[in-house]
Amino acid sequence: MFFSAVSAFSAVRPRCFTQVIRVCVAVSVGVSLVGCRQDVARRLDDEAEAYVRLVLALGDRDPDSLDFYAGPPEWMAEARTERTPFSEIKRSAAALLDELTRDPEQALAGEARRIFLTGQLRAVAARVDLLSGHRFTFDEESRLLFGVEAGEVDRRAFADVDAELDRMLPGHGSLGNRYAAYERRFVIPHDRLAAVMTGAIDGCRRGAAAAAFRSTRTSTSPLTARFSSRVTRRIQDIMRSTA
Repeated sequence: MFFSAVSAFSAVRPRCFTQVIRVCVAVSVGVSLVGCRQDVARRLDDEAEAYVRLVLALGDRDPDSLDFYAGPPEWMAEARTERTPFSEIKRSAAALLDELTRDPEQALAGEARRIFLTGQLRAVAARVDLLSGHRFTFDEESRLLFGVEAGEVDRRAFADVDAELDRMLPGHGSLGNRYAAYERRFVIPHDRLAAVMTGAIDGCRRGAAAAAFRSTRTSTSPLTARFSSRVTRRIQDIMRSTA
């Protein structure tokens, strides 16, 4: 019906028809691109949720794998009820990782989220391997769990750093023991962990909302400013709903 209406219009005003076609094509392409981006974002949201649920399942089996959780409490309750075995956690992580990496469209859209999720899923699988008795080299473990690899290092290169730390750290004994004692001063007691982390997350949300608002104020384009203000209001609504 849409194309029929455009064709009828063109019989009366051919020049206007050309302009209408141009506008329609531009609008159609814009709507298609927005729709594709929204679809990719929704898929990423679903995959992110699946990742969180996997980590909750892993944390239920191995408390050291999960420091803190501030999401929906029913997800945690489900993980505790289901008691997913390690083999199933690893299989699900591999399937989700394959889903994230095989879609080239998704690899371009939401790249930062995709990179984060793929790294985390590899870490989940590696953690399951460790808990199941597999042993990695130091570099293998650091690469799989944390995405870094020290490689071959000349320990003499650390001499100046060790000397500086020796001057800075209080107490007596070896440098390692003194550093460990100093670090313990910043460990959050378990009974205060939830309150501290909730406060930190709330602060991050407020900071993100404020930064988004400031960025929209610098726009000089009326069109950009109009859409940016809508985005800002949406961000603020999301922040309030998730607070």
